[in-house]
Amino acid sequence: LYSVERCAKITQRLLSFARHVDSKPQLVDITEILHEVLGFIGKEAEYRSITVTVDASDDIPKIESDRGKLQEIFLNLINNSLAALNDGGRLTMTIRRADQEFVSIGVADTGCGIPEADLKRIFEPFFSTKTGKGGTGLGLSITYGLIQELGGEISVKSEVGKGREFRVQVPV
Repeated sequence: LYSVERCAKITQRLLSFARHVDSKPQLVDITEILHEVLGFIGKEAEYRSITVTVDASDDIPKIESDRGKLQEIFLNLINNSLAALNDGGRLTMTIRRADQEFVSIGVADTGCGIPEADLKRIFEPFFSTKTGKGGTGLGLSITYGLIQELGGEISVKSEVGKGREFRVQVPV
């Protein structure tokens, strides 16, 4: 019974996710979208004893944006963090009002970090630090393109052995 309910829930989420593929800009709640995406990967994090935290300030407005693109952006960033994390690590997402024009979303992990030489190339198509482990080198490049399409920006800070943080800014 448990597995049937779980499958039904996953199917429902996938269908909801897929419905937004050709979506147009609409009024969306960033925190809600982030929680939807976390619903897809929550079991992996739980299985691997990864602590997942979402810290959203109270002043986050709904924004006019593309729901499907935001879902894909968050899914790519969170999957990247999970790939970088050892079991028992931490994944922290913060949502803040950057200013009157932008909302800022941080996706930070306590994973292996990114060497400084790689930081310059991290958004290039086909560049991957996961060669041989299933990485195609397209996730961050696609993410970068989607954020540009939304009129936003992405940046990354990292320290080898301590983790990294991707910061996405999307217009209100």
